[in-house]
Amino acid sequence: METKTDAIGVIVLAAGASRRMGRPKQLLQWKHTTLLGHSIDEALQLTKDVVVVLGANFEQIKKQIKNKPVGIVQNKAWQDGMGTSIALGISELMNKKAYTGILIMLADQPLLDAFFLKKIVGSFYERNVKIAATDYAHGKGVPAVFHQSLFEELRKLNQDFGARKLMKGYGSEIVGVSANSKAADIDTQEDYDNLIKENSPK
Repeated sequence: METKTDAIGVIVLAAGASRRMGRPKQLLQWKHTTLLGHSIDEALQLTKDVVVVLGANFEQIKKQIKNKPVGIVQNKAWQDGMGTSIALGISELMNKKAYTGILIMLADQPLLDAFFLKKIVGSFYERNVKIAATDYAHGKGVPAVFHQSLFEELRKLNQDFGARKLMKGYGSEIVGVSANSKAADIDTQEDYDNLIKENSPK
């Protein structure tokens, strides 16, 4: 029998070129693995149905995660924006089976762990909403769970229209989940160094 988390698919967005970092941040060391490897491991604690969307440095990154039990999708139009990666990931999961919701997450937020992702999924079901998203100072964003009724909209996303813009159209049907200080993402070498320093064993 399916549980609620069995009815959730996960998309890990990892297609960017990490220009501000100067090297693929997906492959930066994090604990015993990489940033992307860590994101995958956390996602797999929710469900076995995980799709990773790669783009820039595809072959290099794919080689590092080839032993992970996840689907890998190449976004050849990754330079057109995150919306194209979401659309590809949604299409891939919709070809697998029917899901109640799909959680979209990034590969560069290592503090948003499985515990937090499960909290978002829990809020999605408990509040019976279209979207359960992460609360940020500037608004709501991913990680976020989207109800199955939104899948077709997500599958049509493009470079001009991303998930955050879609969320704005569902204001009263979104629940926000606070990540407190864990919402930091990694864009630069300084971001990475600071996060490593702050989270190293004392």
